[in-house]
Amino acid sequence: YKWWEHKRALYKNVKFPGTHYVPENSVAWRDGGFTFREFMDSNTKRFPGGIYIGGKLNYPNEKWGEAYETVPFGIVARIEPIQPMPDMPKPTDRTPPEELAKMQEEAQKIMAGRKAKDMQSFSKWAEDSAVAWQTILEVMPEAPPLEKYDMKTWEWTVGREFYDHAAERGAYLLEKGIELFNTPETAPAKMQAAVEAATWFEVCEAQDPDYATHNLKNLGLAMVHIVKTQGQAPPNGPHTSTLLEWAANHTREQGRDPVKGPAAVSQWKDYAAERFKSAWGDFLAKPNAKADPSYESIKGIYESVMQSVKAGVAAQGQAATSGTEGTKKKKKRKKKNAAE
Repeated sequence: YKWWEHKRALYKNVKFPGTHYVPENSVAWRDGGFTFREFMDSNTKRFPGGIYIGGKLNYPNEKWGEAYETVPFGIVARIEPIQPMPDMPKPTDRTPPEELAKMQEEAQKIMAGRKAKDMQSFSKWAEDSAVAWQTILEVMPEAPPLEKYDMKTWEWTVGREFYDHAAERGAYLLEKGIELFNTPETAPAKMQAAVEAATWFEVCEAQDPDYATHNLKNLGLAMVHIVKTQGQAPPNGPHTSTLLEWAANHTREQGRDPVKGPAAVSQWKDYAAERFKSAWGDFLAKPNAKADPSYESIKGIYESVMQSVKAGVAAQGQAATSGTEGTKKKKKRKKKNAAE
């Protein structure tokens, strides 16, 4: 609102590059307002500990996303500058073969260094944000039940924010785990990220009456990667155990079904092999699922798996029938021999 320009003096450490927050390329912007990107450009270096926002911005889908990304951190989001790609060697058509080989080797070293740095940043985020969530779960022994409150109430807003950010944590764990840990050597880290992501999605599905369609897709995807990734699932860490304990108490208080999950850590792969089918089956049944860019791909995988399952069941049934008939024939032969 335009009256905000009279409140700027209350925030002496913040630089406001205009009168108030407005949409990009709008009349209000031309009249002296500022966009979110201009606000971030003016303040990022002023706050080395990070800039965090609660709730959602008033004007989504703007170009600030070309320079900044949102990283889930508890029930807020941290806005971070997107790191540019490092300078790479630039060969030409006239670059000699031996020089080209050196450039390729240098490029591989640069990318390996960038990836190692990204993995380190991810690990730090995973631990720091898990501590934040642990504090949240201790302070909030239960989230407001969404079905009890109207969308205009603070209780509904708090509950909606809680589950949205919880699912976003799961999505970020899954996305970065798949992206960064894609070698046999890093398979344990990928498995840990996939299992923790799946746990967050399972908790949200059990608790959130308005569980989003894309979260069902991500839940199924997490299960697929648990099945595909080499090795066994790691034991639950202290943060995951805290989450499950919180969810168990919360579920009992609300009279809801308990959070799904394997009976033991050693059963994660078997559980995931079945769970992804139900998650993706529910996703494909949602009316708005067809708008998802990965709908056709998921549908193809799901139908292929289900056909294989049916074929396997049919083959088992046929084998069982053949075995029964064989047993009957043997019994008949025995009776005939006994009679003779």
